[in-house]
Amino acid sequence: MNLKEYNVKVRDAVRPLMSLTRRIAGSLTRQDAGQRAPTGPTGPTGPTASSIRVLTAAVPVSMLVPNDMTGAVAEVLSGEYESGFSGSGLTVLDIGANVGSFAIWAGMRWPQSTVHCYEPHPGTFRLLEQNTSDRSGVIRHNVAVFPTEGRRLPLFQRYDGDGESGLAHVMSHYFNEGVGSTVEVDLVHPSELPSADVVKIDVEGVEAAILEHLEIINGAGYEHR
Repeated sequence: MNLKEYNVKVRDAVRPLMSLTRRIAGSLTRQDAGQRAPTGPTGPTGPTASSIRVLTAAVPVSMLVPNDMTGAVAEVLSGEYESGFSGSGLTVLDIGANVGSFAIWAGMRWPQSTVHCYEPHPGTFRLLEQNTSDRSGVIRHNVAVFPTEGRRLPLFQRYDGDGESGLAHVMSHYFNEGVGSTVEVDLVHPSELPSADVVKIDVEGVEAAILEHLEIINGAGYEHR
């Protein structure tokens, strides 16, 4: 595939997000229908329980995304990993960053935070770089995270931006022989990663092994779901 095929504006990805926002706003409006701020001592001069609403903002994002990954990227940008955990100035680990959808969402969800992205696939990492190059809070690492003493392992791959790339010794159980190819990638032991407030992991089957070695500081952890 050439770069033109990847140049999929996430206009299509944002549409589900806009639809979700309209549904939420419409639901809130219906719930609040007939409720008006009372008059008198607790009247319209100050906020009341019935006059405060929670709204969801839809922010358009343009990314380079493989055609086959548009739906998955749309889900992430629509809040697939939302858990209600809030804060700012946090340290976030994005292990299995792919093309950067979670990193971009996390930067908006937790302002002034530092997001460490770990993505071993060479071609996918290039897309990650392009998609996050204008985001100062994103630090990119072209390595795989895995608890082993070795420093390199083969990675299964099919195409740049593939969301199902993974360490070959794990992915061999999921794909028939002859599908895809492998490339040697650098490794980092999870114990070498910084302590974090938020950890998201999507690494095709080795999430539990990585989590055993991470330090999460009173925050939130997200495994792939």
